Amino acid sequence: MQKLISKYGLAAHLALVAVAPQFFSLSTVLCLAALSFCWLIFEPSRLGGESLHVARRRVASAVISDPVFWMSIVIFAYSAVRFFNTGIGMQYDSESETWMLSQAFFSTLPGSVAGHGSAELAASAALIVVLQGCRNAMGRKARGAFMLLYSGLAGAGGAVCCVLSSMGLKSVVSMSLRSFADPFYLGVFHGVALVCAVTAFSTLLYNRWCKALIFSLVAVVGNAAGLFVFSPPAVSLVFFSLVAFLCVYAIFWHYYSETQAQGLVYLIGIVFFIMAAGLLSMVALSPVVLSDKIAPFIGKASFLPENFKALHSALSDVSLLIWKKCPWLGAGLGSFPDAVKFAAPEGFWEVVSPSQATPLSLHWLVLAERGAVGAFVIVTIVSLLMYTYFRRWISSIRSLPQPAALSGILLLGVCVVDALFDVSLLTSGAYTCFLIILSVSASTFAKAKNNG
Repeated sequence: MQKLISKYGLAAHLALVAVAPQFFSLSTVLCLAALSFCWLIFEPSRLGGESLHVARRRVASAVISDPVFWMSIVIFAYSAVRFFNTGIGMQYDSESETWMLSQAFFSTLPGSVAGHGSAELAASAALIVVLQGCRNAMGRKARGAFMLLYSGLAGAGGAVCCVLSSMGLKSVVSMSLRSFADPFYLGVFHGVALVCAVTAFSTLLYNRWCKALIFSLVAVVGNAAGLFVFSPPAVSLVFFSLVAFLCVYAIFWHYYSETQAQGLVYLIGIVFFIMAAGLLSMVALSPVVLSDKIAPFIGKASFLPENFKALHSALSDVSLLIWKKCPWLGAGLGSFPDAVKFAAPEGFWEVVSPSQATPLSLHWLVLAERGAVGAFVIVTIVSLLMYTYFRRWISSIRSLPQPAALSGILLLGVCVVDALFDVSLLTSGAYTCFLIILSVSASTFAKAKNNG
């Protein structure tokens, strides 16, 4: 029993921490992250029959020498400064009788609008622990269990949200009706988690974890329904296309690996799961909204609004103007709706609705609110994870990669496409899930020599 807890207890803790930024408050995430970090150091997975003392020393040494760990610490510190350095917002100047955009308390440090930095700080705290657990503290089967538990928890959240939507809860129903005026979609989180779910299902069958089938059922059904219900058809199309490709590849991989029976079960299971997700979506949405979401898939409507090109261009231009005013640190987290009022050129509001909350491209939102420094931080952590990914892939180039290994690079490409017309990847849950899948997919390959 102790060996079993040592092997999968850490995976369960990390799965809970990984999903926490999407559903829990900052204080809860910090407590869970601290508890899981202690478990990571003192009860890591033991590899090759090693003793607990040797496992602790191995993990501690690997964590300290891992550049991703130190970059995660930098991101956490950067997010903490931005969380506490508030004060940005609309302010009335009585002397000049005009409105102005106030600066943060310390204008030379990254700042935010009050209440907008907690989610990002929670995500950065979770990433410190989860990335190290995936990279240095868990073995192959423990990582498979982590993917299964994580996608299962995310799927359970998606299923609950669908049920609440069917009950008419206004706050949840509004998330299913979001348009490009406020392109932060809950469905993107479930779309990224769905990628994790379909690859975890393949891992489950390969390892013959039949008793854990219920987790895959909840993971695939809940996340697929969450993706369809809580995102526009264009976003759903992008992620469902990736999932379909991964499912076909997983069937081929099982055939290549001489596990044809598991491949057949995988095919039957995925078809059943998607049918169940369709039924859950029909329950969650009203007939009118459901028909509107289905219409683009059957050719009765377009995936993007008619004025999308003009809207995208106008928002990109004004984002550039905002960035030029604060090129290094940006205008501040959550400041775009206010900053655009001062930077909008003549004729801007003829194209853009006054309720527009963000630009339609992720890179423009990053530059406008976070500046060049914030963009550098994001690019650096992704680059470090991709460096590990490609180095391990090259060292294992002669073998056909598992679906979990291939999911990382494919998800990166899909997220780049998705970032061209929405900014949901910057939400705490989607951002955390994206980086976790990159880390897990790299760790699925055999470890390269010399600290790969």
